[in-house]
Amino acid sequence: MNARNTEAGNVSLEFIAIVVALLIPLTFIASAVAGVVQTNVAQEAAARAAARAFVVSPNSQLAQYRARSVVATVMRDAGISRTQVQTVITCSASPCLTPGEVVSVTVTRDYTASVMGSWINHHMKINAAHSVMVNGLSS
Repeated sequence: MNARNTEAGNVSLEFIAIVVALLIPLTFIASAVAGVVQTNVAQEAAARAAARAFVVSPNSQLAQYRARSVVATVMRDAGISRTQVQTVITCSASPCLTPGEVVSVTVTRDYTASVMGSWINHHMKINAAHSVMVNGLSS
């Protein structure tokens, strides 16, 4: 009977040790995944809004300015500096605002996900792109 009484609290102690050993790494991983998702969502929104702003502009020079301004605004609203992203605008024809042609905006960010605090970092490049067709009314 004495052997039973000495092990009475071991099950709860083992349970707590296992939960802590699993919960702490899972918390770090969930935090890293949330950062990647937040960046990806912001970049997709920025690319979509920039492509739309580009195709409704009256000329290519103003379109470039508007598209880049939209990307900067959306990224700033997401808490990401515009210096951390690169924006590439491509057109399927020259000039860019030719009716029926396609304008594509790609927003790229080099992102470092901290998986285990500052111990394990994972570097990745996150891209988001959106394409819009220029209609006959915008040029």
